Amino acid sequence: MISIFEIYSEGLKDIPGILFHPVVSWAEVSPWLFPIVIDSKKSNYTREKLIQRLSEEGIESRPFFTPVHSLPAFRETSICRGDRLPITDHLCRVGMNLPTYNNMTIDEVERVIEVIRSLK
Repeated sequence: MISIFEIYSEGLKDIPGILFHPVVSWAEVSPWLFPIVIDSKKSNYTREKLIQRLSEEGIESRPFFTPVHSLPAFRETSICRGDRLPITDHLCRVGMNLPTYNNMTIDEVERVIEVIRSLK
């Protein structure tokens, strides 16, 4: 049976500006979420525009989780330690998770892909 991960991977692989999480050769993917990063220099849209467009079509998506070092409970300690995490902060600004859930149908995944493709 084809998985949500496989459908998204195949359906989005050739869209400029959409980047997937890299997987090293020795690792096995264990998908829970389907994360993508939007490179707005290679596409005509930003993460916010894509999230908004999906929402207009009744499709929920969400930005990446807030990095722990920037949460109120940890922020001051992180600043005192002199933490500088530019890659983490950048990914938080441009990354998002596409919808996934147990009963998601192939048609629903393909609809998400269709909306994303319409943003060209």
